[in-house]
Amino acid sequence: MLKRENSNSIAPIANEPTVNTIKVTEYHESPRPIFKATSSDSFSSPDELSTANECSSDPSPLTKRLHRQCCCPTIMICDDDAFQHVFYVHFFSNMLDTKKIHKSKRDFKLSLHLSGEDLLTKYQELKACKCSNPVLVISDYSMGSKHMNGVSTAAKLRKAGYQGPLLLRSSETKENLTKEHSDFDKLLKEGILDNFLDKSDFAGLKEFVQESLLA
Repeated sequence: MLKRENSNSIAPIANEPTVNTIKVTEYHESPRPIFKATSSDSFSSPDELSTANECSSDPSPLTKRLHRQCCCPTIMICDDDAFQHVFYVHFFSNMLDTKKIHKSKRDFKLSLHLSGEDLLTKYQELKACKCSNPVLVISDYSMGSKHMNGVSTAAKLRKAGYQGPLLLRSSETKENLTKEHSDFDKLLKEGILDNFLDKSDFAGLKEFVQESLLA
């Protein structure tokens, strides 16, 4: 088993480009660098990859000045399918109407996780940062027999204090999820889950994300 990422070992970004980009960190079982996806959906070469600097909980004047360079994610996503990670980078790079939501692509800092456990671990680390909390969480449902599912991830994330929009996006049908979780409709009604979308519903995903980022 490879060693899990240690947030203390992450170095700051240097010479950040002026073009609109989104920042993405993939959290696997070993340290992964941030890569930048441009509006043309091209990726930096390995030589251009840089790692992210985690925010410190030290509220010193220096730390406050550096918060404008904070690399803590604003959007957290977990899905065990690596192809979906590529899709999300493309989605946030190219498919949103940034003028409508009054945001730049540079505002999108994604953290991509292969399991709910990894996302929850990262969220607990973010709570110590004085910059801000994630503004959106998107989770797959089934992430392997050895990992908790998206419903359990959502429930534990709410228990940990996350109060923002939370989308469950899965190839499972709502009918099947209701069979697996008799209280599924209750979870939606009570806001544990803000919405459920099939992975083929790209228009619904765009609408949900844009409404969430406008809130």
